[in-house]
Amino acid sequence: MKIMEKSIFGQKEGFVVVYHLKRSLKKPLVFLLGAVLFWPLYGAEGASRLLSSPQEAANPITLMGNCYWENEVSVVEFCAGSLDFLEIQNMSGSAANDDFGGTIVLGSDGFAYVSGMYGNEQIQVLKDDGREWQPHSVVVASDATAGDAFGHAMAVQGDTMVVGAYGEDNANGSAAGSVYVFTRVGEVWTQQQKLLAGRSVYVAAYNNMGYSVALDDNTLVIGSQGAEASGGTNHGQVEVWTRADDESPFIFAVDLEDPSQATAQSFGSSVAINDGTMAIGVRYGTVNSKINIGYVLMYSGSGASWSLDAKLENPREYTGSAFAEFVNFSPGGEYLIIGCAWIEDNILNLAKSYAYIHKKTGGSWTLTAELDSGKELDREDGYYDGVSVSMTDDIAVVGDMGFSTVTATTPEQTGAIDVYIRDSEDWPLAQHIEPSSSAEYGYFGRAAVVNGDTIMSGAPSQGTNGRLFIFQNVPIDPLPPGSFISQGVMEADNGAAGDIAGWQVGISGDYAIMGAKGKASSKGGAYIFHRVAGVWTQQQELVMSDGVAGDIAGYAVAISGDYAVVGASNRVAGAYDGGVYIFHRVGAVWSEQLILEPPTPGNGDEFGYWVEIQGDTLAVGVPGYDGYDGALDIYVRDGVTWPLEQRLEPSDKVAEAGNGMGMSISLDGDQLACGNWNGHAYVFTRSGAVWTEQDTFTPVDGNGSADYFAEDLSLSGDYLAAAAYKDDSGAGAFDIWLRTGSTWTLQQRIKSPAPDSSYKFGMSVALIDNATVIVSEPYADVDSLDAVGLVRVFKREGATWTIFQTFTHDDYGVTDWLGEHIAYDNGSMVGGAQKRDTNVGGMLAFVIEN
Repeated sequence: MKIMEKSIFGQKEGFVVVYHLKRSLKKPLVFLLGAVLFWPLYGAEGASRLLSSPQEAANPITLMGNCYWENEVSVVEFCAGSLDFLEIQNMSGSAANDDFGGTIVLGSDGFAYVSGMYGNEQIQVLKDDGREWQPHSVVVASDATAGDAFGHAMAVQGDTMVVGAYGEDNANGSAAGSVYVFTRVGEVWTQQQKLLAGRSVYVAAYNNMGYSVALDDNTLVIGSQGAEASGGTNHGQVEVWTRADDESPFIFAVDLEDPSQATAQSFGSSVAINDGTMAIGVRYGTVNSKINIGYVLMYSGSGASWSLDAKLENPREYTGSAFAEFVNFSPGGEYLIIGCAWIEDNILNLAKSYAYIHKKTGGSWTLTAELDSGKELDREDGYYDGVSVSMTDDIAVVGDMGFSTVTATTPEQTGAIDVYIRDSEDWPLAQHIEPSSSAEYGYFGRAAVVNGDTIMSGAPSQGTNGRLFIFQNVPIDPLPPGSFISQGVMEADNGAAGDIAGWQVGISGDYAIMGAKGKASSKGGAYIFHRVAGVWTQQQELVMSDGVAGDIAGYAVAISGDYAVVGASNRVAGAYDGGVYIFHRVGAVWSEQLILEPPTPGNGDEFGYWVEIQGDTLAVGVPGYDGYDGALDIYVRDGVTWPLEQRLEPSDKVAEAGNGMGMSISLDGDQLACGNWNGHAYVFTRSGAVWTEQDTFTPVDGNGSADYFAEDLSLSGDYLAAAAYKDDSGAGAFDIWLRTGSTWTLQQRIKSPAPDSSYKFGMSVALIDNATVIVSEPYADVDSLDAVGLVRVFKREGATWTIFQTFTHDDYGVTDWLGEHIAYDNGSMVGGAQKRDTNVGGMLAFVIEN
């Protein structure tokens, strides 16, 4: 992807692509022009700033050249399109029937608060550690009991948290409800107060005090939707409590009732407050003599004095639409968003959800936008409990917990959320989001909140515990020059399950080879791919002229220039003699030139277990030679023939008897390195036509065999990288060895920055030069998907190697196993993905950008 020179000042459609290392590995981040601009172009501030329009920028902004900001983002390309929030994480509740994710508060200080709603009566506090959200602590009421609905509603501001428990039985009666106040010192929350109904007239069972709560500095608003106020049963009532400062207790100030005085209105089903303006939802309010329509009453004031300013009615007037079950202000208080869950279409037997945005101008509220995702809800079993809504000054998020694709086979009410981006006073739909994992009646979107560049949404009925999903769109780190980006996916045109394509891979210039050892009942095979203008396509399948089932051709592959080599270590089926096939390209056609066989056939040598080719030199691993002592055979091309130059055997073959030298090879000009199954590495050098063993070594911890040391290795000049992917019980590592004179010594053992015993960090290694190494972690999970596989790049400064980049392919999938074998050549890398698509396998390409 090339840097493009393009002015974005005044642009309204499209986005700028930036790259992201820490949080999401799936694809680039995108930012909508007109909503986000980056400035200054150069300078130490290195900040990104949200702008409502490009004209707010002080000067025209131009993307040109390598645009980097210190510790911030790299602008890569202007594209047409819209904003994407990426799912970066999801997590389950800690106990069965938690309903985890039913209510969410997302703070601006790196903390979030998630309730179990109807489950275990606690608030789970999460903390962003800079890479992902982690469970931090739990907040519980001093007298919590099952059925209190502690956490159905909550609000957090600064170091104060208020939590409603509308189902609590207390001295005021069954389900009279209450509200708890907690304060934070450091990162520890402690209960300070428990509030019951403020006036005796509201001391009654089933008042549901705490069904809704809102907090603004020292003013607390509490909804009691079941209160038997002047209007009768379930009329509802709202209490205002105030305090002198954040160290003082809350004291009852005043109660508010719906002036309509009607029964069963549920006044207080939702509440919100911002800087002296209060919104109170009346979910079942009567409009134009129609019952259960819903509306919102707007008040202004402070303390015990509040005045009714406006009534915002459900514009569609559909009975039972759960209008105003959720209301929220924008942070600046200029906008109010109202959820509406259920507008029915009796003709199509469908329902749709909406949200409405009102804008305050002076003292008046005006409806400016009806948010409609265009998605229909399946109205079977259609209880949606409102549509959750949340907004910043520029982004609105609407949760549709009842969403399901209307087909006979699709699970019902899996849920979704919709993201809208403000453009002046229009709020077009930017993104429809369904979770990476879903379940029937999972109710994803029951709670959906946005703060800054993060969205959280709960699916409280997914699984037995409930689940929380986290989405993010935030620039973290630039992709500096020398970083890899995805280029393409290579899959066999005739691939089938069990081919295990990508077991081994190789690359040379614009040509790549992929072994498929399992193809055709393990007869095996290989594929050549060719790159033209950055696009990889299959050029030819390589077919072994005498191949039979069980040969496992493609167990080893290599390519250099116009020559490709395929190892078949089990050739002569069942005898493990092995063989090596050499193919030569003329134009666009690859032809089998000859078959190399072991010099001593009939001994189970496994000739061709590993192959490496560089120019006219071919190295063949023969680990089964001489009772599995092992050997390497070196061939040098002479015209159309490949005569044997020398057989290399280990100097310690007596001590290492049966350990199979030749099970891995790296060839670098007139030197090569190889390994055996006992964790020994050997280095040979060539002078003229004679190869001599220069050194042999094992890991300094003495665990070569257990660590699988040198099962892959890479040699470049005076540096050698050797795999040790079983180190630390499978978390893995690799070693960098440095040659001084003719002696090799360990420079550094490098472990995964995120070790996991199942990830096998260090399984395959490739030195780019004497200061850069690529290493794979093929079983690493990505975005909660198992064994996708990661690749990490380390760079050396002085004598110290440190992490430079972590990436996977844009087109990744579960259990791809990316990187069981990787290969590099001149700015390009390929990684095998043998488990891709149920063992069909494939090869994934990357290229260094900038």
